[in-house]
Amino acid sequence: MDSENITDVFSDLGLAPSDLLMYNGLILVEGKRDFKLLNNLLAEFLISNHLEIISIEGKNKLHFFADHKILSKLIKLGFKFLIILDRDEGNQKILDTLPDDALKDNILLLPVREIENLYINPELITSFLIEYLSIDHAESKLKGIIIESIDQIISMSLIDRVIRKSFLDKIPFQFHYRDKDELMNIECDNDEWLDNFYSYFQSKFWIKNFKTENYGKLFEETKNFYQSVDKQKKWKIFPGKNIRPLLFEKLKETLKISIPLEKLEELMKENQFVKEELLEKIINHFTI
Repeated sequence: MDSENITDVFSDLGLAPSDLLMYNGLILVEGKRDFKLLNNLLAEFLISNHLEIISIEGKNKLHFFADHKILSKLIKLGFKFLIILDRDEGNQKILDTLPDDALKDNILLLPVREIENLYINPELITSFLIEYLSIDHAESKLKGIIIESIDQIISMSLIDRVIRKSFLDKIPFQFHYRDKDELMNIECDNDEWLDNFYSYFQSKFWIKNFKTENYGKLFEETKNFYQSVDKQKKWKIFPGKNIRPLLFEKLKETLKISIPLEKLEELMKENQFVKEELLEKIINHFTI
C-alpha cells in the first residue's frame, strides 16, 4: 500500500496514519448535523468500541473517499469503515456503480432523505408533545396534526425542485455542481424546464442518436413518483432541511409550543424507527 497516498487521505480526514492504531474503525458522515447527532445517539457505543466519527464537509469529498482504493485496501487489512450518506438518487447511483462489493458493504444510506428528516418524524414529535408538555390531545390526533402540517408545508415549488434534482442525479453523466445549480434555478414549468435541459445537455455532451424520449420518460417517472408520495411518508422523502424550520414554526403557532432539538435527540434513542433503521445497523456493522 502506498504510504504517501495513505498520508494524503488521512490528512484530508484530519487524522494521522498512526490513528489506525488508536481506533477500531471510523464512521464518515456528510456534515456537522450528522456528526453531532450520531455522536449523541451512539456515545457509549463509540467509546466502548474505540470508534471515531469524522465529518467530511462537502458531499463531493465524501464521495471521493467512498470511491478511493485505499479504503478498500484498509478494509481488506481488517480496519473497519462505515460511510453514511443521504438517501437520494445521486448517492444511490454511486452505490450502484462502485466496482468493489466489499466497499459497498461499508456504505450505509440513511433511512430518510437526510439526517434532518429524523427530527420531523411525526411519531417522535408526538412522543415529545405527550411526554414533555402533557398536551391534552389523543396521540392519533396529534400525529395527524403533524402529518397534515408537513403536507401543507411541502409546496409545489419544493416538489418541482426535488423532481429536477432527482432527475439530474439519475442521469449517467457527471454534472459540475455549478451547471446543476444553474439548471435547478431555472424558473419555469416542468415542460419548459425539460426543454432547457435538452438544450444544455446537447451543448455539453455529444451523443450519437440522442433520444429525448428516453430522458423524457425518466423525467416523467421521477415526477410521477414525487407527486404521488403518500402524505404518511412525506416526512421521510422530502428535504428535512427545508421542512423542519417551517414545521416547528407552524406547530409553535397552532399548539403554542417550542420544540428543542436536544429533547427530540433524547427521544430518538428509544424511537423504534431510529433504532431499527439506523442505530442497530451501525452497531451491527462493527460488531457482527
